[in-house]
Amino acid sequence: MTATMTATSGPVSPRRSILVKAMTMTALTFTAPSPSRAADLESSTRELNTALEQLNKVPNLISEQKWDAIRALLTQPPLKDLWAKNTPFTKSYASLVSDELSALESGEDLLSHLRYLDMSAYNNVFNPIATEGTAGATKELVRSYYEDPTNEYKASVQALKELIALSE
Repeated sequence: MTATMTATSGPVSPRRSILVKAMTMTALTFTAPSPSRAADLESSTRELNTALEQLNKVPNLISEQKWDAIRALLTQPPLKDLWAKNTPFTKSYASLVSDELSALESGEDLLSHLRYLDMSAYNNVFNPIATEGTAGATKELVRSYYEDPTNEYKASVQALKELIALSE
């Protein structure tokens, strides 16, 4: 076997040459996104934007106190896919973006806030409290019934926007 020479380090063994080529090809394989991966990311990002459009209907529903309508909206795809137990959307989306950990964290935040939004809307369906003091309601409890849905909506939008930003 003959060794090849390099300009800076002298002879290179054939084994080393093969390893360098293999490592270079591996690096190129992992850095160049495949067309299908790019298409999957684009499709997933479109779904997230559609979910954001869905979510943007919530403030009007809150102001009209249409609690059942909020809960019904949260069960419609693609918004449903972001917080339902049996849909792995966030996990598959995270594998498509460059910062997988941030995507998983934002996805978990979104999941939690959408669940709390659903819970606060559900609570208001059965909310017998109109004013402080009725049925033993404290000022904090009354405030919570009226402010929690809006707070959870805002937190959900923020988490969803963070997920969308990861695709850019």
